[in-house]
Amino acid sequence: MATLDKLLSKLDIEESDELYSQIEEAAFKTLPKNIKIYLVALIKKDMYVKAYECLQKYKDYILSNVENSHFYLEQLYIYYKLNKRKEFEDVLSFIDGEGSKRVSDFEKKGILHLRAQFYYKCGESDKAFQIYTQLIALSLSQTSTSASLDDPLELAVNQACTSNNATFTTITNMELPYSYDLFLNKAILATKTGHFDLAENFLYKAKDLAQEKDELSMVELQLAYIKKDDNKAKKQILNKLLSKHENGLIHVLAKNNLKSLESPFSTVLSNLPLVLRDMEMSSINELRSKFKFSPQENNIIWNNVLLLKLFSNSSIGCSNMSNSSSLQYALTKYKAIVNDIVMEPYKTQAKKFYHYLIKNIGNFKAENYSNNLALLLLAVQLQIKAKNLDNAIRLCELFFNKYAQEFKIYSFVLSLVLLQLYKQENRKESLTRLLTSLLEIFETDCNISGAEDFWEFIHYKLVELGDIKNANRIKLPHFDDTSDASSNKVKLNLDTIDISHLISRGITPFMKGKTKTNSNKIVKPRLKKKRKQKKISYMLKKSKRLPKNYDPNVKPDPERWLPLRDRSSYKPSKKEKKLGIKRTQGGINEKKLEKQLDITKKKKVNVKKGVSGKKKKGNRR
Repeated sequence: MATLDKLLSKLDIEESDELYSQIEEAAFKTLPKNIKIYLVALIKKDMYVKAYECLQKYKDYILSNVENSHFYLEQLYIYYKLNKRKEFEDVLSFIDGEGSKRVSDFEKKGILHLRAQFYYKCGESDKAFQIYTQLIALSLSQTSTSASLDDPLELAVNQACTSNNATFTTITNMELPYSYDLFLNKAILATKTGHFDLAENFLYKAKDLAQEKDELSMVELQLAYIKKDDNKAKKQILNKLLSKHENGLIHVLAKNNLKSLESPFSTVLSNLPLVLRDMEMSSINELRSKFKFSPQENNIIWNNVLLLKLFSNSSIGCSNMSNSSSLQYALTKYKAIVNDIVMEPYKTQAKKFYHYLIKNIGNFKAENYSNNLALLLLAVQLQIKAKNLDNAIRLCELFFNKYAQEFKIYSFVLSLVLLQLYKQENRKESLTRLLTSLLEIFETDCNISGAEDFWEFIHYKLVELGDIKNANRIKLPHFDDTSDASSNKVKLNLDTIDISHLISRGITPFMKGKTKTNSNKIVKPRLKKKRKQKKISYMLKKSKRLPKNYDPNVKPDPERWLPLRDRSSYKPSKKEKKLGIKRTQGGINEKKLEKQLDITKKKKVNVKKGVSGKKKKGNRR
C-alpha cells in the first residue's frame, strides 16, 4: 500500500475515484490529525454528507486546535453544498474577526468566490454582484504573469447572472472582450428588465460567436421567447428546434413553448390537469439530474407546478426541486382545511381558513416562522378575495404581535401588507401606530443591511403623513451622500445660443416683475382707488322685557300649569254656580243638553211594515 505522503502529493491532480478512496482510507486511520486531507478526499468524491458528519464529530478538536488546523475553505465548501446557512455564516464571521490573520491571499480569493455563489444561491443577488465586482477589480489589478489570475471574462459572466434591474446599465456598458456566454447572459438580463430590442441585439451577437450546436440552439430558443407579438416566427423557430433535437433540455423547452402557443386560452384557464400533463414533468425531473438549474429557475418551475397540482386536485408530494418548502407547506395545509378547492366558493374557503388561524395562531413556533408566514399570507389573500378586509387586518395584527420580538426579514412583507390594508380601510391611527412600532424596531434590534429599500419606504411613508421629526430618525447611508455626483448641477454651453434670433422668432424671455405688453395698445394711467373704511359693527345688548309691576319677591303660582277652572284660586261666576260644574276642564251642561242626552225619555219610532228602500228595476242583470 502506498504511503500517505505519496498519496497526498497526488491530491491536486485529477485522478479516478479509486485514488481518492485510498487517500480517504489512509487519512481515516489517522483522524483527527489529518482531518483536512480526509475532508478533501471526501469533497473530491462528492460525499458532502459524510464530510459534514466528520466536522460535527471532531468539532471540539477543530476549536481547540484553531492555529494548526485552519481549513476554512473546505468547511465553507461543505456547508455551501449542503445549504447549511447558519454554519456557513458562523465560519465567515470567525474569518472576518479572529481568523483574518491566518487566512492566506489565495484562500481569501477562494472564500470570496464561495461567498458570491452562496449569496446567489440564497437569492441575495445584490451581495453576490458586489463581490463579483470586487473580484473583477482584483483580477484586472494583478499582473498577467500571476499563476492564480482569474479570468475577468468568466467573472463578468457570473456578474451578469447576479445583476438586477438597478445594475442593468452597468453590465450592458462594460467594456470586456467578446464572448458567447457574456452576450447570452446580457440578453437574458435585458429580457428580464423588458429591454427586448437590446436583448435581440445581444442574441444576434452571441449567435455569431456560437461554436457548438447547443449554443446556437439556445440562442434561437431565446429569440423565440423575445418575439412575443410574432407568433408565426416563434412557431417556425420552435419547430426547427424540435426537428434538430429529438431529446434533451432544448427539446423539452421548445415543446412546452410550442404547446403554449397552440393551446387555446380557454384550455389554459379551465383544463389545468391537461396543462399539467402536457408539461411532461417526468422529462423535466430527468433533466434536473443532468443540468443544474439556477435557484431562481428552480423556484419558478416548482412554484408553477405546485399551483397547477393544487387547482387540479392532484396530490402535492414532497420534492427537493427547490427551496420553496414554505409554499409547499402552506398549500398542503390549504388542501387539508378546504374540502374542494376548485368547486368550493372563495367566501367559504376564507371563512374556514380564518377560523383555523384564529384557533391555532397562538400555538405557532418561532423556528417555523417562514412556513407560518406563508400560511398567513395565503389566508390574507383569501380574505381579500372574499372582501373581508377586517378579518385580513385582524390576522396580520395577531401574527405581528406574536413575532414582534423576533423581527426578521420576512416581517417586512407582513408590514407592507398591513400598511396597504390600513390605507385601503382608511385607518390612519392604526397606520401611525404601526409606523411608530417599526421605527422602534429600526432603532433597537434591526439590522439595516439588506433592507435599505424597506426602511426608505417607511421613511417616505412618515413624510407623507407629515411626521417629519420621526422620518428624520431613519438614517440610511445614501441619505448622507454629499458626493459631487449627487450635487453637481447641469452645465449648459450658452455660447452657441443666439438670443436675438430666439426673440425675433417670438420667444419672450422670463423677466422678473414685468408683464407682457402690447406696443399697439394704448396704456391708460391707473387711478388710485380710495380704500373703503370698514364699518365697525357693535353688538347691542337687548334689555330684559319685564312687566312694570313685576315683583321679584313674589313666587310664581305653582298651579299655573292647570286649566283655569281647575285652579284653587278660581272664583266661578253666579251663572256657573247655578248650573253647577260637571266634568273637568270647566265644561258646563245645561238642562236642555241633559234632556237631549237622556235616552230613557226618547220616543219610540214605529217601523211600518212593507217599507223598504228603492225598488229594483226589473229585468236588469
